[in-house]
Amino acid sequence: MKRVRTKSSDNAGNMEPPKKSKETTNGKRTQSPKDKQTESPKARQQLALITNNVNGTDHPAAKLNLKIISHGRVNGPLDDPEDGEEMLNFSVRDIPMPPAKLRKKYSGLSPRLRAEVFSEKQSRLKYDTIVTEMEKMMTVMETALTYDATHQEIDEETATTLIVSIQCEEGKHRSVSFAEELAQSDTTKRKNWTVIVEHRDLGDDDANGADEDDSDEPPTSPTTTRAKECVKTMKKKKDKNLKKARNMRLQVEVAESGAEDGFL
Repeated sequence: MKRVRTKSSDNAGNMEPPKKSKETTNGKRTQSPKDKQTESPKARQQLALITNNVNGTDHPAAKLNLKIISHGRVNGPLDDPEDGEEMLNFSVRDIPMPPAKLRKKYSGLSPRLRAEVFSEKQSRLKYDTIVTEMEKMMTVMETALTYDATHQEIDEETATTLIVSIQCEEGKHRSVSFAEELAQSDTTKRKNWTVIVEHRDLGDDDANGADEDDSDEPPTSPTTTRAKECVKTMKKKKDKNLKKARNMRLQVEVAESGAEDGFL
């Protein structure tokens, strides 16, 4: 995240030093509640970055983080969120799994496998639900951060990172597919948000073949396979009938011409 420093006023060098407070402890001024709220580097940074108009001065926009993480149930849950983080948890284990043939060869990084996952109506409905919940939480965080900055109340607990947890069984196919698609949604293009995608349980071997040239081929689903087999069967039957009709026609022609039996 790029750090932005606000420039001090041009007259800052001519200003008189502030008077020391009468409340001192061992020669040092005690901190006021306002000082404690903004003493951490993170708090000072966010105060400098937030977008609002205070005393007629516009401040640059704050950078918020959207972290989308895929993972598998068999490998345990994600760590609990820390201070400054909010988390939304979603399970896609109820989504139909793609065919075993595709699962063995590809992970959710493959456009071909993702097309198969989202060919299911249930997947598209789940996706819409996740996007809606993401948008709500992002709006809440934006509003809260603006309010805290305006009132100079930003501290270490102010949420600036939203973690979206997507869980499937092994963390290689369905959850990865959802994470990749969510990262490309219009919601992630909101101003002042940085998008980070992590696949916790996806190894280097699982990522192989994700961008091979067969991504343009139609996904192979059970329905598609049955349809192809049906077409092949009908074609064979049609060819057999045509051959039978042709032979019968030839036999009739031979009989009419007085040819001997067994000519064929």
